[in-house]
Amino acid sequence: MGDDSEDADGSAGTRVSRRDVLGALSVVGTASVAGCGSLLSGGSTVEPSWEYDIEEAWAAGPPALVDGRVVVGAQDKALHAVDAGGGDRRLRVETGGWIHGRPAVPAGGGESTPIVHAHSADGDLYGVHLDDGAVWHVEGNHPDALTARAGGAVVHSPDGEEATSTDTVAYRASDGEELWRHGASAHGVERGAGRAVIEVHDPTDVERHFHAALDTTDGTVAWQTDSDNPAVVGIDDDLTVLAGSGRLRGVDTGDGRQRWRGPLDSHLGFGMGYRFGPLFGAHVYLALEALDGDNDRERVAAFDRESGDRRWSESIDGSIRAMTADDHGVYVARYEPKGDGSVIRAIALDNDGDRRWATNIGQGAADRLLVAGRTVLVNLGHAVHAVDIESGDERWRYAPDTREVRIAADHDAVYASHTHEGRVLALAL
Repeated sequence: MGDDSEDADGSAGTRVSRRDVLGALSVVGTASVAGCGSLLSGGSTVEPSWEYDIEEAWAAGPPALVDGRVVVGAQDKALHAVDAGGGDRRLRVETGGWIHGRPAVPAGGGESTPIVHAHSADGDLYGVHLDDGAVWHVEGNHPDALTARAGGAVVHSPDGEEATSTDTVAYRASDGEELWRHGASAHGVERGAGRAVIEVHDPTDVERHFHAALDTTDGTVAWQTDSDNPAVVGIDDDLTVLAGSGRLRGVDTGDGRQRWRGPLDSHLGFGMGYRFGPLFGAHVYLALEALDGDNDRERVAAFDRESGDRRWSESIDGSIRAMTADDHGVYVARYEPKGDGSVIRAIALDNDGDRRWATNIGQGAADRLLVAGRTVLVNLGHAVHAVDIESGDERWRYAPDTREVRIAADHDAVYASHTHEGRVLALAL
């Protein structure tokens, strides 16, 4: 699951043991679904259109983008909101500890002035109004936690052996009122139409995990997957796709009813379940091993959204490390070991599986792949490369002298934070 997911939680007031809730999460619906240098291909270096330096901080977290503002937490124990157009500070709200995760923001707008959420290393969860500042916070118990938005709720699940509680809790985003609580930790959250689908790990058995679809308003379990057949999950509004155990299933996000199912002829690729699940564009896309089982030669497979039928499968001749999709096709970053590093190659496939272009990016490890307008952005971790979505030509690159760069983007710009420096900046598209 990705680091931009938004998520859900459980009942009010009553403490439930993790063993009890794992036993109680039964099907309500009808589904039993049960730092290297770059070897660059071209393009010019780009200079930031603005920079925002957090003078009190030597590190910043990954940025999020909402309502024309770049929101980022930092080592100065504060959450910052910066104007996306000019880089002026709009807000700084102090918290009790370093914010090193990406802030949780509402998806797709819909709020007149959004409230964003951040988990601080003091263990607490903060709700911050982008005009008025901090409006609520609840005490937590561990420096690390999953924090994600799901509709009008923010889902929070502390993670770590030292945590006094790893309950998954949903709070009303606007005022922090507890909506529901489940006594099991969430290791990932996907959001759909009125549902938060959480990946639940059994604390008594590390090999046992499953997905439970919860109503975002009251935490009712609508349906869950079979723990004996683990799967990775992708959601596109009312369609949830589950891939694993030699099969692919499409179910209704609301009640878990099966829409279609079919076989998978090989194992999922390295990225599936580790970095991303099924992706949605004109089709449903999966990364799969090569048919001969060669883990160093993966392929992209496309499946019909309505029937689940396989449309095509295309070899990538490498190990897929990042993928993204839009209505025009699917984009892949694959790597090939080369000497003491790895060479990243960006590849674009159209809706019929035909290769539109392939561009060598350089050495590094692909952290994220985004489509912003007519640009494909390849985040190598220490650098950002902008590739023309039509031709595959590299338009520009940003490779600062820092260990890590993390990004968010809209149609106008890429917004990057130097995670080992207190700096946020914009790179025009």
